[in-house]
Amino acid sequence: MSDILKSIIGSIVSALIIALALGVWNDYYFKKDNLTGYWKVSFVTTESSYKNYIGLKTYYDFILNQDGRRIVGTGEKVSEDSVNGIIEYKNGKRTHLNLTVGINYKVFSASTIDLIYKEKGRKRDSSTVLNLTIESPNKIRGSFISTIASSKGTVTFERVQ
Repeated sequence: MSDILKSIIGSIVSALIIALALGVWNDYYFKKDNLTGYWKVSFVTTESSYKNYIGLKTYYDFILNQDGRRIVGTGEKVSEDSVNGIIEYKNGKRTHLNLTVGINYKVFSASTIDLIYKEKGRKRDSSTVLNLTIESPNKIRGSFISTIASSKGTVTFERVQ
């Protein structure tokens, strides 16, 4: 057998061994977070075109269902803490939303999530985009930007179940 053929076969065998090792490592050692569950989500508005929204704290309940990289979910606004005090939304007063989620798994740094939702508000619909980082299996943090008075701020997810 010629030296070139031996070199080619050796390279192919080496590549297959490396691919197999990385596949095993990815499936068994690099565990991806499972985000399925019930989450308490808090938003703090830091910027807004409407002055009274700055400092607004809004609270939601989200339910997420993950299947690999695909996550779907729903949510409800449950309360807010504003300059007017704390308002708790009960039953029919809660606004509902559907979530579209994209997750980017990273091996050597924290995985990130891009989440978009459209909220059916009492006065009008709005859209919000969240850029999140998975800090632990039970905590996610990041920032948001919304069409609600051009609002921006921080957001924290904490797993309940």
